[in-house]
Amino acid sequence: MLYQLYETQRTLMEPFADLAQATARAFNNPLSPLAHLPHAQRFAAGYSLLHRLGKDYEKPEFGIRTVSVDGVSVAIHERVEIDKPFCELRRFKRFTDDPATLTRLKSQPVVLIVAPLSGHYATLLRDTVRTMLKDHKVYITDWKNAHGRCRRASSTRRLRQLRAGVHPPPAGYGTATMSASPRAGKAASADGQPRRPHR
Repeated sequence: MLYQLYETQRTLMEPFADLAQATARAFNNPLSPLAHLPHAQRFAAGYSLLHRLGKDYEKPEFGIRTVSVDGVSVAIHERVEIDKPFCELRRFKRFTDDPATLTRLKSQPVVLIVAPLSGHYATLLRDTVRTMLKDHKVYITDWKNAHGRCRRASSTRRLRQLRAGVHPPPAGYGTATMSASPRAGKAASADGQPRRPHR
């Protein structure tokens, strides 16, 4: 029901967002008579804000191509391990031709970064992913947009279904629930040891 209300609100706001964009341009265009009215810049800023609040934003890429591990450049390949109606489990697989670095990468623990369900894209955690790739095998939950979808499962049930879809679970893997904040780069465990996720 919430997703239906959200979709209805977004659909109703779309023409107003387009109109706000056109009006903001009219107030900003020096060739327009509206641009010479008193407080024209304030009107333009207000309509521009309304447009930004109502428009759809394209999902950016993670864009992580390489990371440095002990001074060695390691190539990163991003791929979808599990694709569910509500979420994609993405893995950032690391590749290198250096035998010593490859041996170390294979022995490093696995970490699952659970992106917050706060209306933001998981790509906001790209710096966290890039930092953890130096010492971990990284997976991340990439929640799909609610646009055009009606889902009844709770976030807890979705996460439980996602964990159940990993066969077999890697030995000694941990979870890290992250938020898009300056402190999001902290590791999943303060003592450096992998943690088992709570069921």
